[in-house]
Amino acid sequence: MERVRDKERYVIVVVLVVVVVVVVVVVVVVVVVVVVVVVVVSFMFFQANRAERLRGVTQLLQEQQLTVGLQVELNELMRAVVVGLVVVAVVVVVVVVIVVVVVVVVVVVVVVVAAV
Repeated sequence: MERVRDKERYVIVVVLVVVVVVVVVVVVVVVVVVVVVVVVVSFMFFQANRAERLRGVTQLLQEQQLTVGLQVELNELMRAVVVGLVVVAVVVVVVVVIVVVVVVVVVVVVVVVAAV
């Protein structure tokens, strides 16, 4: 009877470990996809506006309005910084979600194993 109970415990632990591994892998894949999508979308946004910005800056420089041209460059730099901060914020949120999911799953596994 004790062997059957030990076998049941072993099966439960193995199943829970497999579930934890699958959940972690799925979460990591989702994180990677989200980060790649954010980076690609931000890159496409900047590429789409690049030609227009360069034309505007060139025209301003040709008109000898250097201070306006510098202001435009500063605005572009600030926009790039904001996009970078958004990307970092998304990555931080996703990492926090991963950690919370892993901790919850580990706690559930420990509680279930202790209850068996």
